[in-house]
Amino acid sequence: MGAKSLAIEQMYNVLRGLPGTMELSSSNGDRFTLTVVNPNAPANRCQETLGLRIALEGPLSAESCTVVERVLAEQDLETLRSGEPLDLTFGDIEITFRSNPGGQLVQLPAEPLPPSTTKNGFEYEILRSLGKTGLPVFPVGLGAMSLSMNNPPPENIAIEVINAALESGVNFIDTANVYCSGGDIGHNERLIRKALKLNSNSKSVIVATKGGVDKNKGRVDASPDFLRSSCEQSLDSLGQDSITLYQLHSPDSEIPIEESVGALSRLQEEGKIVHIGLCNVTAKEVVISQEICRIESVQNCCNPFNAQDYFNDVLNTCKRFEMCFFPHSVLGGKSTYRQLEQNVILVGLGQKYGVSPYSIAVAWHLSKENCVVPIPGASKPRTTRSSAMAAGINLALDDVRRIDSIWLGEE
Repeated sequence: MGAKSLAIEQMYNVLRGLPGTMELSSSNGDRFTLTVVNPNAPANRCQETLGLRIALEGPLSAESCTVVERVLAEQDLETLRSGEPLDLTFGDIEITFRSNPGGQLVQLPAEPLPPSTTKNGFEYEILRSLGKTGLPVFPVGLGAMSLSMNNPPPENIAIEVINAALESGVNFIDTANVYCSGGDIGHNERLIRKALKLNSNSKSVIVATKGGVDKNKGRVDASPDFLRSSCEQSLDSLGQDSITLYQLHSPDSEIPIEESVGALSRLQEEGKIVHIGLCNVTAKEVVISQEICRIESVQNCCNPFNAQDYFNDVLNTCKRFEMCFFPHSVLGGKSTYRQLEQNVILVGLGQKYGVSPYSIAVAWHLSKENCVVPIPGASKPRTTRSSAMAAGINLALDDVRRIDSIWLGEE
């Protein structure tokens, strides 16, 4: 049989404990189905464990197919970890297996895993936490802005993007009332509402929105009155009685941040907001806000070409107060896509790990801290699937430092 790789979506299933399948053809034209199952995979962890089971079914054209199973022993896994080929026999058929480039076959104990595990010099876990709320979030969210702005896709495609994100495990969607074309305030929120209503797997999805920008006037307005009206509009657009995470879109240079955050605190007391977050803020502004009320998240621009928040006090402040950090413009935005595609470091690491430079960039964010949840945008279903797949990429510490050097200019 010729060389063939398990599709990335199928491998992701395997890592989550679901069956991963692909079709193979022998030299004489017989077709077979290869199924890989990881029955011991913890439901909330994207890890490979002992007990990997492989089954070959076929020939598919025969009246009765034969199914032959093999369970990979520790010795088999060690072979794959070393990068050496592993030959397995299924009846009279022999198949050679190899790990993916830079594959991270990880042996885990049979006992339940602790909240996080250390690999490659840094802690890594699959489900992360939204601050101290106790709400679990998939490590990669969906930034929904591109579904309603800057030449957005048709509505049916936008809904497919959201569905693809949910199918990939994503349970956090970031939006804002001003994510719209023209003056159609609330368009993105209404789009998300419609998509979630059509999806049966949307009950645990967290939708975070923002207020504090007056799009009609083209300026920030974080006054208490405007924040209140924006929040009430968002409640109506989302069709909710309360918003799980409501974020100050940006501090207002004309209004002390204490007044803006105080307004959000009052909305929280009234039950219109469950949790409060901040966007586009400094570490000092985070500290000031935290003295007024509990802040659960910070959302700032951060990417390999603008990584200052990973090296100033913003991320450390989030860690100190146990807040979630949502980097937006995860890849740098459309203006830097070509720059990312051509970056020698990101392209080289993509080749090493067998993924795109974009997935490497998302994985780099995840390597920083367990409180980091990147929210890349997407206008195509395959893009959001690729972003979610980055949750299973475990970058070596040296590779993380190489990506750091893009911003630090050390390489």
